[in-house]
Amino acid sequence: MQTNMPKASRQTGPGWLKWVITFLPITLIAALIAFVYYSASLPQAPAPPTLSPSPQATRASLEQFAGKIAFKSDRDGKEAIYVMNPDGSGQTKLEDEALYHKALAREALSPDRTRAAFVRYYRDNQEIFVRHLQSMWTWRLTQNPGPDYEPAWSPDGLYLAYVSQVKFNDEIKVSRFDGGEERLLTSDLQFTDRHPSWSPDGKRIVFWSDREGGRRQIWVMDSEGSNLRNISNSPYNDWDPVWIKPLPLPTPTPTPGGPADLEVVIALKECTSEGEAILDFGAWDNTGGTVPVSRAILEVDGISVYDSGPLQADRLQQTVNLNPGIRGQAFKARVSLKVWNEGKYIA
Repeated sequence: MQTNMPKASRQTGPGWLKWVITFLPITLIAALIAFVYYSASLPQAPAPPTLSPSPQATRASLEQFAGKIAFKSDRDGKEAIYVMNPDGSGQTKLEDEALYHKALAREALSPDRTRAAFVRYYRDNQEIFVRHLQSMWTWRLTQNPGPDYEPAWSPDGLYLAYVSQVKFNDEIKVSRFDGGEERLLTSDLQFTDRHPSWSPDGKRIVFWSDREGGRRQIWVMDSEGSNLRNISNSPYNDWDPVWIKPLPLPTPTPTPGGPADLEVVIALKECTSEGEAILDFGAWDNTGGTVPVSRAILEVDGISVYDSGPLQADRLQQTVNLNPGIRGQAFKARVSLKVWNEGKYIA
């Protein structure tokens, strides 16, 4: 009689595999829990410091050159940036050229950061415009036959130095930010004078000129145009100087007798068919009264249609002749006050 005995592999194999499937996951989970618990009990290393540069470090790197003059030169065979003291001593190469470009960009901003000067074409001519950055009100500073460019603000924010082409030659001019008091500082029409920049105290202006041997050199003059002197005195070309101002720039304090520009609407009080009009130049101050205006410039669509010139302190009205085609329109006016006041709209 034949007896069917089960093979050993049929009993042993499935039993071993069942044990592995049952107990191995439990063992792994227990080991993982133990590892997590042990890791949590270890002391944690401090977080690494943040590597982003601080604004203070950037500001200090520029301030260490405050009072010095940065300029371009080809003395190494190629264009590079150098710095020197106001008397021309200590001429050294500036390794971080970005500092020069930062200082140069600030030349176009008024010290209180409320206005920007820029150049754009107007009737096929380069002109300098000024824009109030909050209101975006813009006016034309220059009205010369030749191009005007490279504007630079004075430290008190009242004047702009710039290049003006006079009889086809570049000269340095200065005017108030409202376009008044324009004066020519350099007048040697045989040579080029360009790229003005004010000293931090506003008493001097640095620029470059080729008036000595045809080489571009760095020159300094008093802010009235006197006492010109070559301070770079090198056998190479030196140009595009920037007098580095401290950061942050001090904000000018309004004082009695200081100027201000207001955006006001001045209505025509009366107007004849010929365009004769009586304009009210009284500007409201912050107390509700009126203050005298020393000068008013009226514009329509950005074009100057009237400039009063100097006004007497007691005159709040003036008769002017205007183009009949613009009669009845509202004017944008920029006015210079004899006292510092906040302006409001008047009609």
